[in-house]
Amino acid sequence: AYENELESVTYLNILKNDDLLVETYLILVRICLEQQNYETADKYINEINSVWLKTKKISYNQKYKLATAIKLKKELKYNEAKTIVLSVLEDPYLTFDLEFLSLTELAGMTLYSILKFRSGEFNDLENIGLKLMQIAKHRNSIPVICSVAILLSRIKMVELQFNSAEKKLQEAHDLCVERNNEYFKKRIE
Repeated sequence: AYENELESVTYLNILKNDDLLVETYLILVRICLEQQNYETADKYINEINSVWLKTKKISYNQKYKLATAIKLKKELKYNEAKTIVLSVLEDPYLTFDLEFLSLTELAGMTLYSILKFRSGEFNDLENIGLKLMQIAKHRNSIPVICSVAILLSRIKMVELQFNSAEKKLQEAHDLCVERNNEYFKKRIE
């Protein structure tokens, strides 16, 4: 995957497609962080920043901040990462995609904080999940709706609210049946 994304960078530079270039750099940041290659991840974070400085396009700055937060999270600097993600989420020009990515990162950080430090509330995580669900429904994304429904049901199970958990799963299951999505239907069953 890394080599394919790297090859894309060459072509996107030739085509001067900054939107896809920044998106590809963000993917490369994630790949490098998964491989614990922090130095190369920094290089791609800086590339995103360079494109932003050149173009001043707001979404590039948002992606730069998000990439920085993802790296900080990987370095276990959760408070710094959370502060950045929250600043991205406050941006009035935030796209649905970036809002979704930011909320997903925030959900991960919140869950980690709850499980590791016993700080935070499941209500916070549930509120993030409900926002994710709202975006997924707006986008009519069945896989995301089902994934978020599973997340919300797991939160309810941890809170020992089994009826609510079952209700969330049933809603997702019904949607999968209605839309003929066998993969998520089986995941839920």
